[in-house]
Order: sequence, then C-alpha cells, then structure tokens
Amino acid sequence: MLGEGGMGSVYLATDTRLPRQWALKELIQNTQDEAERIQAEQSFVAEAQILSGLNHPSLPRVVDFFQENGRHYLVMDYVEGSTLEHVLEKGPLSVGETIRLGVQMCEALEYLHGQAQPVIFRDLKPANIILTSSGKPMLVDFGIARVFRQGAGSDTRALGTPGYAAPEQYGRGQSDHRTDLYALGATLHHCLSGADPGESPFQFAPLEKVPEELNRLILRGVSLKPEDRFQSALDFRQALEGVERRSGALPKSSKTSELAHEQAAVPVVSGPLPTEGFHPGTVSLGRLDWGGQARASLVLQGKVKGKLRSDSKWLKVTPLKVNGENVALAVYADTRALDEGGRVAGLVHFEGKPQLPPLRVELEVLPRKVPAWAYPASVFLILWSVLPFAGFLTTPLMFATAWSAPRRKRGGLSFMAWVSAFFTLSWATVGVGIVGVLHLDWKAFLHGLGL
Repeated sequence: MLGEGGMGSVYLATDTRLPRQWALKELIQNTQDEAERIQAEQSFVAEAQILSGLNHPSLPRVVDFFQENGRHYLVMDYVEGSTLEHVLEKGPLSVGETIRLGVQMCEALEYLHGQAQPVIFRDLKPANIILTSSGKPMLVDFGIARVFRQGAGSDTRALGTPGYAAPEQYGRGQSDHRTDLYALGATLHHCLSGADPGESPFQFAPLEKVPEELNRLILRGVSLKPEDRFQSALDFRQALEGVERRSGALPKSSKTSELAHEQAAVPVVSGPLPTEGFHPGTVSLGRLDWGGQARASLVLQGKVKGKLRSDSKWLKVTPLKVNGENVALAVYADTRALDEGGRVAGLVHFEGKPQLPPLRVELEVLPRKVPAWAYPASVFLILWSVLPFAGFLTTPLMFATAWSAPRRKRGGLSFMAWVSAFFTLSWATVGVGIVGVLHLDWKAFLHGLGL
C-alpha cells in the first residue's frame, strides 16, 4: 500500500507479463448510503475520464480502468519519490527551489486549463505534489478535479483542503482556473514560510528574507477575490520568471522550464477514446534559447484520413499524411526562423474528414546573449587598430564581433568597430598623402603657383 484516504487506497502493483510497476488505485465503498455510493463511483469514473485524456510530463498517465468483484480500479504511472508535504516537514525550501517548483506547476496548470474543456484541479497542495529523485514535481490525485462549465453559479459540492482551498470552494461561487492559482500561491507561501496555511485559513503573513517582488506576487496569488489574483497560470509563471531573472534567485545553469523540453510519453488508454482530434489540443514547448529546437509528441485521436499543414515556417509536423486510427504525431519547432525574444504561437491544421479544430503550439523565444568573449576581443582589436594600417584587418573582425551579439545589444560593440574604422581611414588618408607628396612634381607645382 502506498497510501489511503476516505474514498480508496493506492497500491504498488507489478505487471506479471511485463517487468514494470504501476500505481493501482482502488475505490472502497464503505458507505451504506446509496446516494453517496453513486456519487463516489461517479467521481472515480470522472477522474479516470479526465486523466485518460491528458498527456503532460508533470501528470501521471492512466493506462487502464476496470471493475472487478464490485470494485473500481485505476491503473496509472507509479511516481517514485517524496511528497512535498514530507519534504516541508524537514524545513522550508530556498527561494530558488520555490521559484523552480512554482514555474513547473504553472506549466502543468497552463496545460490543464488550456484543454478544450478546461480541467480545474481544485486540490493543489503539498500532499498532492510528488518530487522525483531528479527534483521534478508530479501533480497527483485528481479525485475532486472537475471539467469547467461556463455559466454555473457555484460548485455542486464544497470540496478542498482547508488552507489551500479558495473561498469560492465553500459555496461562495464557482471554482475556475483562478481557484488553482490560489492553491498554488498558498503552496508556495508554505514552501517559503514553513507555516501550514491549514492552521489559519485565508490568513497569510508577509514573507521575510525573500525578494520583495516575490513576496508581493505570492500574496497576490492568495487574494480572497478571484479578480485580484493572477488571471492565468501563464501570468503567474511569467511573474515568477521575472523575479528569477531580476533577483538572480537561481544559478544561471538552472532550467526553470525543463519540463517543457522533455518529450511526453504517448498514453495508452484502454477502451474508446473520449473525443476526436489532437490530444493534447495545445502543446507548450516552454522557453527556448534563440537558435534552439524542440520536439513534442501527441496523438491524433479517432479514425482520420487527410493531410496536416502548419501555418508557420518555424513549425513542422510529421507525418504530413495520416490514414488510420489514433495516429502518433510529432511537432518540431526551429527558433532560427523566429525573431529574438517574445512569445509565439502557431497552428497545425487537419485537412480531411472529420473536421477538427487545429492544434495550437506555443513557445517563448529567449533573446541571444552577448558572447562573453565579445568585449575583451573588441578592446584587444581596437588597440591594434591604432597601429598604422593594422585596422584593415582588425576593423572587419570587430564588425563581425558586433554582429555576433543580439541586435538590441550591439551598441557598445558597434561603437568600438566604428572607432576602429576611423583609425583605419585616418591612417589610409595619411598614407595617401605621403605617397602623393613623394610623387609630386614640385617644379610643375611651383610653376603652376607662379613661383
């Protein structure tokens, strides 16, 4: 047994046919109330349906769902590691660790909220985040997750964990994507302060010994009114990344969006797939340095026959022709066809039957940095350009050095290159003058002056 709760238990199971371990979740019916039993079964089936349609490196895959002896079972990826709750029992996380966790959880929420039918997790907390041996966070236990339905006045049931659950989860409104952002803000506050918000729900003291900007954005994340919080996981992630860049909270070698660059495994789901179309419907490739490339895998669900077409030069898909059922696809992004810096999105269209909504691919391109050798090399070359005629060699090298830097950061390098060009032209002018003086016919020159 890996764990147990009010609705069931989770076991570590070994496939007797293949040498692989899985997590087996069992629904336990320990109630005599028929309405409660039906509600529990519906929630369990809903969890299976939600997870079967998801494919993200921070989410476990569901590979089977079945009933036996009157009990319901889910077979899903076994995630080996420690829960964040267990880690926090040893003490708070550092600022860098917290930002890295927050960024990767935002990416998972971006994926969930970006589904054709947005998925609201509703129970994000340290106990539902498992940290693998490599430090990658995995979001587990979708027991009370729900598909968002526009226009509902409030949730059917008030569910959530005190301290991490937003006010609207207590019958004050309908939970939406901002509900998950509140829970994430509460989780990050716990990571930095070491204080369990369940002890004083809805009360978050200002954080000490952290960048003030980080303190402000986390307190914004736990605002009681949804309209006062971040309005999307993307906004929350970009705010965290901004703190990282400006405060130097993480080492330069850290990959704050490493999950986006990993190739997600294609889920194998038993039974009929829930919908036709691209699965997932939106692919986020995270942040890439300009000049880099990325690849992601997905599935084109249903019986499909037709062609695939990208509307962007930087985005390619393979195969271009599909004719089959549940076809595995790969999309490639090449940032060399993009401008430096900024977020971009492209679409992959399916031309055939049935008519399907396009696949959206998103990424953020990071601007190039000035090479570390650029300024020392320019100073060395400009000193040589002072020597007579050496600038004919150093000036082209200096312009090449300036060209190696991003367009927005070439100012200082370009200035030194033009100074070198000035010395080169000056020495060239002096040289032409000397040659002219040596070859001048002085008698004719003086005669022309009337002397």
